[in-house]
Amino acid sequence: YSVDHFVRGCYASGAKVLFGVECDCIEVNCVSDGSPSCSFIAKPTSNFNKKERKIIKQLELPKGFKL
Repeated sequence: YSVDHFVRGCYASGAKVLFGVECDCIEVNCVSDGSPSCSFIAKPTSNFNKKERKIIKQLELPKGFKL
């Protein structure tokens, strides 16, 4: 899903405050793709299965982006 990066960042930050460790968030449903609502999963980064394509695509940085 490509439209809710800001919301994902907000949820990831909130999860970091709650859990006290680095967290990420992925979007599992999106109204832009026809779902009735957007749904997210936020949890510690280490708990994400980094082998799932859907997860990798959302958590990787765009090409050319540098921190």
